[in-house]
Amino acid sequence: MPWFSKLIPLNRELSEAAIQTDGYTAIPLPELISGDELLRISELLGTDRGELSCYQYGSQPNEKSIDFNDRGVDLFWNETHNYTLLKFTEIDLFIWSPGEHDYFIIFGSHTLVQMIISSGIFSYSFKEYMNEDCFGPTKTAHLKTVRDRYSINGTQ
Repeated sequence: MPWFSKLIPLNRELSEAAIQTDGYTAIPLPELISGDELLRISELLGTDRGELSCYQYGSQPNEKSIDFNDRGVDLFWNETHNYTLLKFTEIDLFIWSPGEHDYFIIFGSHTLVQMIISSGIFSYSFKEYMNEDCFGPTKTAHLKTVRDRYSINGTQ
């Protein structure tokens, strides 16, 4: 998948520069995307397949095609201990999750990202998450860095 190496240089982290170069919008969201949220996005966008790349930091990805159904969601969830990059087939939309599960990034076409955000699928914003009282100063600083790196051409 040629888009993987462009978006994830050296098989490490999502490149905000690549997102900007492609003119994409990116928005961080809290914790880990649920299977239900993934299925709702698929239904909203009318797409039923995706390309999933799973990898350990710095290692080559394991790539597979998945259908957006219960079996595909199970395949996705079985990989959530890894870094994952999911591309929705035939449209410019991606979801990247680092192995730490503190956040995930939805990015791609501005229209698609805004459609998802305005749909109500996600009721809890990254801003709300970042301002939780339970986080110490180190965690809050990390989440602010994530917000600053991955809030691209969108609002949050």
